[in-house]
Amino acid sequence: MTRKYKVLFLGETYRADAITWMNGLKEFCQFEIYTWELEKAGTGIKKIYRALETVARLNELKQQIIRLKPDLIIAERVTSYGFMGALFHKYAPIVIAQQGITDVYPPGSFSAIIKKRLQKYAFKHASLIHAWGEIMTYSMLKHGTDLNKIMVMPKGIDLRNYIFTPQIHDQRLRSIVTRSLTKDYRHETILAAFEIIHQRQIPFELTIIGDGKLKAVLLQSAADKNIAKEVIFEGMISNKDLPSYLATNDLYI
Repeated sequence: MTRKYKVLFLGETYRADAITWMNGLKEFCQFEIYTWELEKAGTGIKKIYRALETVARLNELKQQIIRLKPDLIIAERVTSYGFMGALFHKYAPIVIAQQGITDVYPPGSFSAIIKKRLQKYAFKHASLIHAWGEIMTYSMLKHGTDLNKIMVMPKGIDLRNYIFTPQIHDQRLRSIVTRSLTKDYRHETILAAFEIIHQRQIPFELTIIGDGKLKAVLLQSAADKNIAKEVIFEGMISNKDLPSYLATNDLYI
C-alpha cells in the first residue's frame, strides 16, 4: 500500500483559500493533512495579543513538527505563518503562499519595518514560494529571492460549478459582492453607485456576502441612501455554496 505523505498546514482553516489548498491536496495528491493555527486575527489591541501569542506558541509548533515529522509544511502569508514555518525549515521543506502584492501591509507603517525583516527571512529559508500572479513576485525579487524558488500559479477554479442562470422573469439588475466588510474593498463606494441607480429608478438587488468590522456602518449607510430593501447582507457563507449565489446574479463586483 502506497504511503500517504503528511502535510502540516499553517493558517486559518476557516478561510476559503485554506480550504481550497487542503481540498486540492486531498483530492489530487492523497496527502494526510494536519493543521495548526493561531486565534483569529483582530484589530487594535488584538493585534498586540496575536503578536504575543505567536511568540508564546512557537515552542508548541516546534514540538508538533518534531512529533508529526511532516513531509511538507505549507504556510499562508509570508510575515506570519510563513515566518513561523521558516524558523523550523530544517525539519521539513516549507512552501509559503504569499497572499497579496506584498504581505508587508500596511505600507509605510511602523509594523512594516518589522514585517520586511520577517519577509526576508521567510523567503531565504522557504523551499518554494507560491504567488497567485506575476505582480506578486516583485516584492520577492526585491529581497533577492532565488527565482527558482518562485512558482506563479493562479488560484484554481472549477468552472463546472459556475453556470450562469439568467432570471428571465426578473427585470432587476441583480449584483453580488463577495469580499470582507473592510475599507480595503470599498463597499461604501459600491453602495453610492447603487444609490445613483436607485435615483434613476432602475430596479436592482444587491447581495453582499461576507462579514467584517464595517457591517453596522454599511447597514446604516444603505438605510441612509434609501436602498436598505434592495441590499441583502448575507454574512459569511460556505465556500461550496458560493457558485449557486453567483449563478443567479447578472453582475459580479
